[in-house]
Amino acid sequence: MLTEYDPAPFYCAALTAEAVLQFHVTDRENLTSIASAIALARENVRILRPIAPSGIWAQLNVFRRWLSGLDDAALAPSNFARLLGQIKGACQAHAGIAKGTLHRDQGSYFHRLGPVLERADQAIRLLGIKYHLLLSKVSDAGPPIGVVQWNVLLRSAAADHAYLRAVPSGVSPAGVAGFLLLHPRFPRPVAFVSEAVRLLAVLRSRHALTAGAGVEAELRKLHAALGALTIKEVLRQGLHQFLGGIQQRLITASTSLAGAFFDREANAAQPQSQNWSTPCLS
Repeated sequence: MLTEYDPAPFYCAALTAEAVLQFHVTDRENLTSIASAIALARENVRILRPIAPSGIWAQLNVFRRWLSGLDDAALAPSNFARLLGQIKGACQAHAGIAKGTLHRDQGSYFHRLGPVLERADQAIRLLGIKYHLLLSKVSDAGPPIGVVQWNVLLRSAAADHAYLRAVPSGVSPAGVAGFLLLHPRFPRPVAFVSEAVRLLAVLRSRHALTAGAGVEAELRKLHAALGALTIKEVLRQGLHQFLGGIQQRLITASTSLAGAFFDREANAAQPQSQNWSTPCLS
């Protein structure tokens, strides 16, 4: 669970399954934990109460209180699958309430923009953690155990049904990696940054928010570069290096967007040009 793709430091003395689960789920000192993420989301909505629908505020309050009340028993192996299902359901409830109640103004576009970049980042992390691990255990997707493992990887991204529609030939390591990186129409692959480009274009053209024009242009270049690649070319270059380069570009984009729209001092101090180069996409 803990890899170079995880930016948060693991500071527990003993590296045990229980400690890792607590670190990622309930540890409020870890800003990347689930409990911290929901607490920060609630704080954002509290600040935006004048424009945030009451349903979002109420649901996040209930969700945060429930997470705060979790104890060690909730993280026990026998309860963990059920716990993750409840967390997933609460996150989906938030997404549904927001989609159905947010006024379609600038705020709604930013609310949709964040998850697009976050899902791309999570697809990279999932592949980076699992791809080489699975390849070291199975040399081919043909044996039943291999098919099961690759299907678990797809289900982790809620992509199993979409994958089988897009790749009817069946599950394979290259097929899974190609789908989670390069498929242009499913919302979770990295190539769906095209949606971020579209949202930024709407903010610029319809709402006159031009600060993100540079990020829009670079994300457009990233999408075009991904569209020109095949998974065979990616694997030939080296998947690990490729994922690292793409992730760095996404981090730069997110940081630049935050500075451009939400931090006046950072926006004023930000240089006019940045290095967006990624050797593996050249």
